[in-house]
Amino acid sequence: GAGAGGCGNGVVDGKEECDDANPNDGDGCKNDCTVDCGHFDKNAVKDPSTFHCYWVHSGILDDDNWNNAVKKCANDGGHLVVIGSATENTFVHDKVYDKDHWIGAADGKGNKDSGVGTYTWIDGEPFAYTNWGAGEPNAMGSQCSLIDFDKCYEHCAIQKGDGKWNDRRCDQDVDLVCESEPPGW
Repeated sequence: GAGAGGCGNGVVDGKEECDDANPNDGDGCKNDCTVDCGHFDKNAVKDPSTFHCYWVHSGILDDDNWNNAVKKCANDGGHLVVIGSATENTFVHDKVYDKDHWIGAADGKGNKDSGVGTYTWIDGEPFAYTNWGAGEPNAMGSQCSLIDFDKCYEHCAIQKGDGKWNDRRCDQDVDLVCESEPPGW
């Protein structure tokens, strides 16, 4: 869909979904300036209103700790999902994945630091919308491991199966959902 400025000028205009200023397919933005979510994952889902792509990261071991989840999404060409509105929260839950999964929010505190820190999104988007469950985040502490009897605390965020958010220990293994924004926006 070429817009007023024309597909390939690096700016999304007219009816374009993306514009990466090149005529190549296979990079997430097709040469007709439509988003190709299949570039990221064969089961990726495109939001028809924002053209963002979302996918459940798949691999031999689908779940992982938060830091590795961040790396896996980056390796796919996206980032851990960042949820900026109630509409997006519902879309991710209803259309992408309705089980517990990491989202790209953390409070920056260390595993053994108690108390809730200030949550931020990994992509720098303002942390304006939240959908915490009742009493969350609470940075609950639990024994670090079978051999480390210290307490470790929750400082990374998940979207739960009911769509509400909860904090979890960043070192625990949870499924992950990745997101990519279309080029040119």
